[in-house]
Amino acid sequence: MFNLNPTYLYGDKIGYVTYVNHIGPDLNHIEFADKESLLDESYVYDSALRYNTVSFELVIPSFLYKECFPTNNRVSLQSSFYHPKTFTPFRNKKGVVIDPLISYPRDNYACMPVSVALEEHGKISAELYSRLVESGISHEQAQMVLPQNIYIKYDTTIRLGNVIDFFELTEAKTNSKEAYKVAETCFTIIEKVWPNIILFYKNKDKGHSGV
Repeated sequence: MFNLNPTYLYGDKIGYVTYVNHIGPDLNHIEFADKESLLDESYVYDSALRYNTVSFELVIPSFLYKECFPTNNRVSLQSSFYHPKTFTPFRNKKGVVIDPLISYPRDNYACMPVSVALEEHGKISAELYSRLVESGISHEQAQMVLPQNIYIKYDTTIRLGNVIDFFELTEAKTNSKEAYKVAETCFTIIEKVWPNIILFYKNKDKGHSGV
């Protein structure tokens, strides 16, 4: 019924969002006491935002963790190391993507692009992480050696209303393009899962602030 293939986020065929499953019906699956009553429909809509949940598998740079998964924004969350490649697009203060040359402590501090240096740093950190885990150190503690732009896999379950809130908040931020791409993809998925609820949301007063 739904596309279970990954939706890639950043053009590198690594970061992605995938729909896993959901709980809760769409509006047209519910019998209203009064079919003409907007109050009944609005009540069911608000209830759906609170109690409908959707599960995603995401692979995103770890620096997006706090923005994508605030404590009050999820029902459950599990994380695991995914890929040694790092997320490398960096922007200057004006938001322009740049890749300047820097000296890096390798090959006698030879100059190299930031993207190359970070990829090298990611590989070294990933190897250190793997050896720490193999030595018996817990996954959670070993993760502290990983750079913030390394890709981590998250399996999460989120309330429908919180997905909408996440989309609205990141849409309003002009300096959070990477998080907005995650939010936009999640919103596209829930629009396919609950088309009538999302249509109701779009037609509702934009003063709605979520649950």
